[in-house]
Amino acid sequence: VVDGILGRGVATITRPTATLRPSDTLRVAERLARAERPLVVLGPIAAWARRSEIVAFLARFGAPFHAEPASQVRFGDRPAGLAIDGLDLLLASELLGGNLGAPTRHAEPDLVVQIGGTPTSSALERFLAARPRLSRIVLGAPGPSEPPAGAEEVVIGDVDATLAALTPNLPVRTTPGPWLASLRALGSFT
Repeated sequence: VVDGILGRGVATITRPTATLRPSDTLRVAERLARAERPLVVLGPIAAWARRSEIVAFLARFGAPFHAEPASQVRFGDRPAGLAIDGLDLLLASELLGGNLGAPTRHAEPDLVVQIGGTPTSSALERFLAARPRLSRIVLGAPGPSEPPAGAEEVVIGDVDATLAALTPNLPVRTTPGPWLASLRALGSFT
């Protein structure tokens, strides 16, 4: 595990003022666009965050996402067919390899995108700890702190400004790929 983490190198930490610098925006947007099997996890997000920016990002990125109750996106309008309601069960099950080391029956995500603060899901932390080479990007981190284990990019700052800068630079994913289709077949989406 340590060799995997050390092999990834040190996380790049970006701290925007009002918004990301154009070069940072393009770098992060290009990395997001390259993901074939992205998974978005929304941790705690400040109550004053503009929900519209978060929903616009999720709709354009078109990746399955799990929103914790404190994310401001768990309930209400959100992109249809992308929300995972049972993330802990999905990650802990043998369907994605789980923490039991069972054979993987569905492809795992190739990128985990965390938006906001650290999610409270212990299954997610176990899943990520067991996969030190799995790419992880943190957007709108609440403040300077130790980068999350395995993060290749951490953008510290306002969630609204971060997502507002990134969203127009992302390609629109309108057709679900085979990975999303296989996850939808498991029936844990709304």
